Amino acid sequence: MIRECPGILPDSITKVLDKLADEWATSAIRPKLDKEVTKNWDNLIKSWTNDETLPLFIRRPNLGRGSVIKHETGRDLVPVDNTPAHWVFNMADEYGHMTIEELFNKVNDRDVPVAMVLSIEERRNNLFKTGNPRIMLSSKGWQVCHKKPVKLGPNGDVKNIPINILKEHFVRLMIPSNIFLVPKQLGALGELPQFTNRMMDID
Repeated sequence: MIRECPGILPDSITKVLDKLADEWATSAIRPKLDKEVTKNWDNLIKSWTNDETLPLFIRRPNLGRGSVIKHETGRDLVPVDNTPAHWVFNMADEYGHMTIEELFNKVNDRDVPVAMVLSIEERRNNLFKTGNPRIMLSSKGWQVCHKKPVKLGPNGDVKNIPINILKEHFVRLMIPSNIFLVPKQLGALGELPQFTNRMMDID
């Protein structure tokens, strides 16, 4: 009979995970952004969040990526997958600093990708663009991970979720300071608490 899993793993295991997380956090192999560039993009995303005329991206792809849902406050919500996070990190790495005007123009021109490939039904309702494979970090062998979890709760109709919760969700999804990369073939490492906790202390 299979025994119950222990709530606390032995030190011999957790110390190995802590060591692995530390090795990756400090590795020269790990892609990282310049601190000032990260700060610039964090501020840009927060400005986007606070501009009521711009849509908030919501990581609920099952609601139809690229469509527009009207929140009870009147704010536009756009279901997406992780593609916008790839776009932000890639743009910050490739172009460095961006002005608020430049970013807002891209958003207003629907030039921020919400997905890579859309279903036939999604294409009927999509108002945004799909991504160029070049901006997907997975095409270079990386997986996008988040330090603070992005999963949106509570469950239920997003139109009725308090707008402050949706704003916090959007910020966690998009700001570069909450994003780190791990090798795609080892992507599950990015979900381990040892990795997310260690990454909180760096960059």
